[in-house]
Amino acid sequence: GRGIGVNTFRGKSYFFEREGRMITGLICTYPALDPGTDAFTEDEFADLEGCTIGKKGSLRYPGIYYLSQKDSDLGELRTNELLKLSDGYEENYYYLDSKGRAYINAVVKDNIFGPDGRRLQSDSGWEVIEVEEDIYERNDYKRDGTLDDNAEPLLRAGESVIVNSSGKLKKHTKARVDGVTYEVGNNYVAAPVEKD
Repeated sequence: GRGIGVNTFRGKSYFFEREGRMITGLICTYPALDPGTDAFTEDEFADLEGCTIGKKGSLRYPGIYYLSQKDSDLGELRTNELLKLSDGYEENYYYLDSKGRAYINAVVKDNIFGPDGRRLQSDSGWEVIEVEEDIYERNDYKRDGTLDDNAEPLLRAGESVIVNSSGKLKKHTKARVDGVTYEVGNNYVAAPVEKD
């Protein structure tokens, strides 16, 4: 398949296409993933699925990455940060690890990042939201992004959480949302309290 080159300059990494063009924007090299928003995927880099990134020491595993689109640090691979991308209508957040890859189906700093890498958050106020897929602790993932053999999901697909518009999750508490009282466990799972 096509390869993406990685160049490191003054401690910062940059990705290049085979033709030598610097890559910018949100990219996804993992075939089964859709990074949830096309607003930051530049057309010429929209089809990088299955591309390998780097080799040996510079190798990056398949996933979602973001390379700056700002003039001041154009093309720089963003790492170790909560990345906010806003298209003027909605704001999407991704949490990038030390190699620049977005966490997927993981809890990072009391936020859930779902199957498309985007942070789970309500439209406004506190909302009860069902998780689509099993969610794991970020430490359950190995460096290549695969799950540890004995990893157990923190949240199972179909379970509910209570989350606000900044992605904050209720934990170990009772909460009322839309007139319903929920008991929220240590693992963020929210269950309605049965009335006597």
